[in-house]
This record gives sequence, C-alpha cells and structure tokens, in this order.
Amino acid sequence: MAAVPDKILTWQMVQPTSRDKETKEVIPGKIEKAEIPVPELKPGEVLVEVAGCGVCHTDLGYFYDGVPTVSKPPLTLGHEISGTVVAGDEAWVGKEVIIPEVMPCRQCILCKTGRGNRCLNQKMPGNSFGIYGGFSSHIPVPSIDVAGKSKATSISRQATFGSTGMSSCWDSCAKTSASRLLDPCRLQKTSRGPR
Repeated sequence: MAAVPDKILTWQMVQPTSRDKETKEVIPGKIEKAEIPVPELKPGEVLVEVAGCGVCHTDLGYFYDGVPTVSKPPLTLGHEISGTVVAGDEAWVGKEVIIPEVMPCRQCILCKTGRGNRCLNQKMPGNSFGIYGGFSSHIPVPSIDVAGKSKATSISRQATFGSTGMSSCWDSCAKTSASRLLDPCRLQKTSRGPR
C-alpha cells in the first residue's frame, strides 16, 4: 500500500479562459502544477491516492467557457475519480474505490427524506469541494461517500463511473468511457497531466 504523502501534487486552474470586454480578445486560461497541504483527516474521512480522473464536459466548461465554479480559483478540477484509500477510516484503507461526482450533505430535509440527489448543499470535487479535485495525486473525501470498485475492471478505468450513477454496467461503461480518461495523475511518479 502507498504511503501517506507530505504534500498533494496537483494541477490547479489558476485562471479560466476569458474574453476582454473591450477588445473581445480571448485570454487563455492557465493551469499550473502545484503542491497543496495534505489536510488533517477528521473522523469519517479518507485520503484517496488517485488512479484516474475522467475529463468531463463540466471541467471543460469551467476552464474554456467561463462557467463559474463555487470555489474560486486556484482550484483543482476533476470529479470523475477512482483510486485507492491510503489513510483515514480503517474500514477503507487499502481498498480501491470510486468517488461520486456529487456528495450530499446528509443533514438537510431533502437528504433526511431520501432525496440526497436534490440536496442544495451537495459538494462536488473540482467545484465546491474547496481546493481539492481529481486532477491530483490524492484527494480527501468523506468515507461515507466512497464506493468499492468492481473486480472486473481496472481501477484507472473506473474514474468515469461516478457520472453513470455507479451502475452495474461497469465493464461496458469502461470500454466506452476509457477514451475520456486522463492518464493517471500520479504526479509523484510522472509529470503527466495538463500541459
């Protein structure tokens, strides 16, 4: 099993693409390699070493089209995430997991009545989850939100399953979604990622 790192290595969107209002000139967005602190995990949280993260149209909209994010840049995009739990809740340590793209608060009336999919306080990595997103070496998340992976498909191919509702069609979904995956963003071992 992987060790807990001192820092999280990440690619952060520091500026989305924009357009000058007067000249109409397009100002390209900026993504920079960065190191961010590994937070102290609270009870009920895990640290996941990212194996893969899908590139979603939502990420492209944030970066290229000016779709606003809840957390302002700099932040790490990416919310279709798979990986291995390396720290935190002992029931999950060492397990390969996928992280849902949206996590309900579990406190509001909608959540308490079984409508977490309508939660107005839900959090999304790469948007409303602070600086953390899937285009990183690691991500901290609540353990209640992770799901064990299918044994039939490799962990790096399962990153896009969160957006398919974590359905039971994991093998067929992986075959059609694999072309959308980024290379594993294990920045400690490689320099892959957005350039």
